[in-house]
Amino acid sequence: MILYAKIAAIAIALALAYWSGYDRMRDKHLLFVAEVKSIGEAAEAANKSAVEIAEVITEGVKDEYEARIAALRRQYAGRVQQCGTSSGQVSTVSKSSPSIAGTADDPAIVGLCAEETAKLVALQKWVKKQSEASK
Repeated sequence: MILYAKIAAIAIALALAYWSGYDRMRDKHLLFVAEVKSIGEAAEAANKSAVEIAEVITEGVKDEYEARIAALRRQYAGRVQQCGTSSGQVSTVSKSSPSIAGTADDPAIVGLCAEETAKLVALQKWVKKQSEASK
């Protein structure tokens, strides 16, 4: 009978120790979960703010780019290559290679180059503003 009492006491002591450890770890786990949740909510709010800032920057650069491209197209639309008419004889035009659509003094090519330059400048401005906003 004393043996059963000792076994019961040991079993009760082990059960209490297990319950005490379980209860303590459960409390720690709940605190950890709450902490992770609050950190996640703060990170989500920061990400949302960063996305909104990025969208504002993108819209600003896009609007500026579109205005610049429209101005360039207006500027180069009226240009026509002026041929000298003072000489009576015009030499024949040599056949250009298929990869070249025009010459360097062709207004259409100059206009396209100006547009590509405007694209590059707008992209560089966008990258710079995005990197400054992310700091």
